[in-house]
Amino acid sequence: MSASQVALAWLADQPAVTSVILGARTTDQLADNLAAAELRLSEGELMRLTEVPDGPA
Repeated sequence: MSASQVALAWLADQPAVTSVILGARTTDQLADNLAAAELRLSEGELMRLTEVPDGPA
């Protein structure tokens, strides 16, 4: 699972999002991005990705 797959899966799970536009430049990037359609993030993962940090660490 790549960072782009997680980002696309998270974005697609957002209630206000009706579609996700991919910006791949290579066939490898396209294949990686398309794999996000199969990725299902757990409730905990979605919550962690949605949390806003309090400030600089």
